[in-house]
Amino acid sequence: MVRGIIIVLGLLLVGCNTTHKLTGTDYVDLEIESAPAESDEFPEEIVRDAGWDDTRSDLKQKDKYEELRLWLISDLYPSHIFKITKNRKNVEGAAILYWPRDTVRTDHETVYLQPRMMQILEGVCTSFHETGGYGYCIPEFKEKLDWENVYQRFESVDFWQIPGSKNEPGNSMEENEKSKNWQVFTQMRLGNYYREYDHKNPHTYANDTLSNRILQLSREAERISEWFKEPRPTSTFQGVTNGVKFVRCDSLETWQLQNKLAELLTSSGLQAFVDVEGASNLYYLMLKGWVRQNWYHEWVKLDYDRNLYANEMYDIRTVKDFKCPDVLSEK
Repeated sequence: MVRGIIIVLGLLLVGCNTTHKLTGTDYVDLEIESAPAESDEFPEEIVRDAGWDDTRSDLKQKDKYEELRLWLISDLYPSHIFKITKNRKNVEGAAILYWPRDTVRTDHETVYLQPRMMQILEGVCTSFHETGGYGYCIPEFKEKLDWENVYQRFESVDFWQIPGSKNEPGNSMEENEKSKNWQVFTQMRLGNYYREYDHKNPHTYANDTLSNRILQLSREAERISEWFKEPRPTSTFQGVTNGVKFVRCDSLETWQLQNKLAELLTSSGLQAFVDVEGASNLYYLMLKGWVRQNWYHEWVKLDYDRNLYANEMYDIRTVKDFKCPDVLSEK
């Protein structure tokens, strides 16, 4: 009888002392509970089409599997999904870049984004895919990443325990930020324990500590993106510039031209056509180059969506405003 009592007390003590990385959070145990419903903001059709497993319901071996999925989205495409998995043997990672196939950009214009993204991401991805409502591609890396180190950096922010956003109202945004929202959605698995949370415009939070932790998640994701292969400078872009600001002819995005016009004219053999030294004119340009997206937590505070790096200019002419000429075939 005494031995039985001791065994029962021992089991109770073990149960009371059992903790894990998600203890104290709003996680669910997938063996006995259902995960939250999928959100249309974070389209699971993409990850399923790409061959990723169902992080919300597929059962794992308890305490021998960890996973982090990080979604970053904004009105600036492509959006990003990062996945890092850890088991007893190793740590592995992967990424997806995605965008809506069609998105209304103005009251009068519907833009089909697939060809535009293929142009911008040429060289970063080698194959492009489409699902019902989205286009996506798998970025390639310059070299093999140390995913264990990457995962440790995310864990240093303690993503397991970061609170959700339900009770975190933001401050008033500055004028240039009102239409520039970005969002981070975090999913995690610890064996069969599942948790998720999302944060929108975390840079506006009155809670500086929480804001900084979310911003750090974005910074660590940016570190991964810096290892993507560089775009190939073979795409041709047309737009109007004042020497810094570059507005594309076929897009409402505003880019920052990283080249000096005079040097670009000289290297392209066009210096005889326009004198840009000391001028404050606007110029229509046709050039070849590549672009780099400004990362989410920086983009929201900047005047430019992407940085444009040109390596050759084909055409230049003076224009009166930030509007491309109606006829581009005649000088």
